[in-house]
Amino acid sequence: MNQKTSLLTALLAAGFCATAAHGSLIAFDPFHTTTSSEGADPANGLYFSNVNGANGALGSTENLNTSGGNIVGFGSQPWLDNVTTFRLQSSRLGTASRTELDNGAVRVLNFRGSGGPSTTFRTAHRDLDAYAPSQTYYMSSEMQLFTEASGHQANAFLMLGFGNDTITDSSVMDAASSSLFEGLMWGFRANAAGDQIDLVARATTDAATNTISDFVLLENVPQQQTLFIAARVDVNESGEDTVTVWLDPDFSLTDPAGGITFNAEAFSSTASITRFATLQQGLLHTGGAGSTNRVGYFDGIALGTTYASVVPEPSTYALILGGVFLLVAAGTRLRRRNQS
Repeated sequence: MNQKTSLLTALLAAGFCATAAHGSLIAFDPFHTTTSSEGADPANGLYFSNVNGANGALGSTENLNTSGGNIVGFGSQPWLDNVTTFRLQSSRLGTASRTELDNGAVRVLNFRGSGGPSTTFRTAHRDLDAYAPSQTYYMSSEMQLFTEASGHQANAFLMLGFGNDTITDSSVMDAASSSLFEGLMWGFRANAAGDQIDLVARATTDAATNTISDFVLLENVPQQQTLFIAARVDVNESGEDTVTVWLDPDFSLTDPAGGITFNAEAFSSTASITRFATLQQGLLHTGGAGSTNRVGYFDGIALGTTYASVVPEPSTYALILGGVFLLVAAGTRLRRRNQS
């Protein structure tokens, strides 16, 4: 097989994966924003960004019903929050593993008092539109930590993920939950001394006792560095699910090599996923006492049934498919010249 044929085959395979991924995407939000209140277009997926005001929050009147545009799988239900500190910003997060997101991301804030960080439990969530359940799910997002090195509440956290309607309960972050939590969460978790923050995945490990456990993906997370996290869950309705999590894998449209694999009783049913949620409590920001400031960011949340569906943003598919069509056309012209 010559080099041109090899490249054509590879691009055609990528194009097939990209085409299939569109139908495999259940939910996606790039948090596309504008700083103009007049230019915000919630009916077409454009949020209003204002990190300094409550009207820039996910659950604000301006933003709670944002749908359409490049948003997939959200729209039948609004954003709901118990605070106004999950706010839209104008710049996006990006990594080599996932590119081409729309401008915009969620900046997560906390209050800092004279005695340390606020310990108020903060959450925002949105329910999914109806979808066809699957035996296998993929999930992903970008996240970035932006905190002091120490001084956090013991076991403080900034987490997000997909699960059932109890994913927004504060008890989800306890070792023994009083709620019937089903889901997979990932994000930043401080240690008991509040002087180190790790990147962890979190899931129920014993449904009979409501025991929830953390699986460490990266110890001592670097500050102000965007991380791409992708996960696969193979649901076993009669036993333990198999979970594999990848951290900053090489860009691919198929499952990358490696990853961290563990067993958990994450989901009792293939239809357990009904909600996306983000949770934050007790992280100390770098600003002065008496102020509200950022502790981290997230962007590009996705849920699908193939790896390809949760890695590129939709415009990436267009680029891939455009390259395929151009190469097919070039190959056709080359064959015609060789035959003439």
